[in-house]
Amino acid sequence: MFRKLATAAAALMLATLAVYGAHLWVQSERRMAGDRALLMTASWPEGAALAARLMVEQYGPPQWASAGQLEWASAAPWKRIVVRGRGMGFLEQAIVYRLPQDRLGELWSFGRGLRPDLERGELAVTGESEEYNLLCLNLANDIALGRMNAEQARKVHDDIVRKSYAGKSSPYLERLLFGTALPDEGVLPMP
Repeated sequence: MFRKLATAAAALMLATLAVYGAHLWVQSERRMAGDRALLMTASWPEGAALAARLMVEQYGPPQWASAGQLEWASAAPWKRIVVRGRGMGFLEQAIVYRLPQDRLGELWSFGRGLRPDLERGELAVTGESEEYNLLCLNLANDIALGRMNAEQARKVHDDIVRKSYAGKSSPYLERLLFGTALPDEGVLPMP
């Protein structure tokens, strides 16, 4: 009886070590993939390289990497994340969003790097940080719901940005304040 228990305990310990070792190997592979992607950003401007590093830290290594850009697909809540090594707005983030046709003009008028796309059923924004992209998307949702027009949203945007430089935060900068769905989950109705 003792021998059976000892054998079972040893088998359990070996299985646990194998699972733990596999977990460490996967973590190591992910870290190395992220490091390889970040090596590609070594010659990028400081802001773009920082955005790439932050996205790798938060969402893991990108699915696609080249000397000019890194790209993630379906990194919740994002449908797509692209960091480019060139251009003013180097961080593009897109969400699945059912766009109301009657508010499309207001959404385009808002500007601030926002690009509504009816065909894809998405809202994309290009900026210099995830926080400011969140701000734009939250304001776009307010425009889409008719809570404000493009001019009001621009004023709110500029006010929140000014306050953030002074060290004040806003829920608009912290997370999406509405629901989204990733492509394989279908499109959520507008709130």
